[in-house]
Amino acid sequence: MTKTARTVPITQIILDEHIYPREGVSLKRVSMFAENMRDGFEIDTIRRYLSNGFFKDHLKTYKKRPIYWLFSSGKQKAFECLVYLHRYNESTLPRMRSNYVTPLQGKFNARLDYLKTEKDAVDTASAKKKIQKEIDILKKKQAELSAFDIELRHYADMKYYWIWTMELK
Repeated sequence: MTKTARTVPITQIILDEHIYPREGVSLKRVSMFAENMRDGFEIDTIRRYLSNGFFKDHLKTYKKRPIYWLFSSGKQKAFECLVYLHRYNESTLPRMRSNYVTPLQGKFNARLDYLKTEKDAVDTASAKKKIQKEIDILKKKQAELSAFDIELRHYADMKYYWIWTMELK
């Protein structure tokens, strides 16, 4: 089965001067991004950049005073979320938890159940080994997400949680 890439037409890219002022924004990067989007740049590539490189570049640009905060569950990257500082309010963390983290836990559980039934149905040892490897990875992500959910619930239940300890390296 081949994986087809989703593309986003250039008309869906909106740069609002009032929300995203151009000072400090590399116009070369914006134009390269728009050019790549027009040429059918893959969404998976953008997602990979947002997951792996964006926050590092952002910290360099804003000299360790980011306007986007990265909330990450940890090394397994079970959950990652970028939050715009100026949109952060007292409902951000509870909303993040209820709209994203909790449903993701349900999806992990469903996927684990599916993989376990698939493993039982498969006859070859190599296929069982492959499924078991995916189960192990998913269990690690599930454990990481559960620990993150506990910590997130702690901060979401607090009335004043504007300062989340962040390790900026």
